[in-house]
Amino acid sequence: LNHISPESAKRVDYLINAANTELTDQPSGWWPCRTRSYMTELFFLIAQLFEEEKNDDQSIELNKNISDNFKPILDYVMRLYNTKLTLDSIAKEFGTNRTSLNNLFKKETNLSAIAYIIDLRLRIAATMLSDTDLPVSEIAERTGYSDVTHFERLFKKKYNVTPATFRSNKKNKN
Repeated sequence: LNHISPESAKRVDYLINAANTELTDQPSGWWPCRTRSYMTELFFLIAQLFEEEKNDDQSIELNKNISDNFKPILDYVMRLYNTKLTLDSIAKEFGTNRTSLNNLFKKETNLSAIAYIIDLRLRIAATMLSDTDLPVSEIAERTGYSDVTHFERLFKKKYNVTPATFRSNKKNKN
């Protein structure tokens, strides 16, 4: 990456510090999984930022020619995906309205803003399910879902299996 925004740098810093805290303090028996999950999230973020910069057909979510005015919006979503993001809050942050923001998302990602956020959260959750043994409830919370049932329903809709089955299938393949 030739450039990383200050916002993304804050998220990277947070993830590194969270992993470091888990490694040094070992506050519970879950410290190895939590450390791995923070590092997984960090690598996922870096890969996303790299794809945005690379701007080629290998990027699944983005069109070939992502506009410069959309990059800060994606950066914002990547930084705050695990919080309560709403269409209104994103639109307000970027001085636009819901309709214009959604139209921009559809143009750049072929998804609505909320669909993009859900897809991002679920892809990160899938990575955590594959690479850690953290409870599904913790993964749901870490990816922005306070309601585990809602998380499981969305996950099953995207991957056609429950999170637990997804994890089991991944472990059986390895």
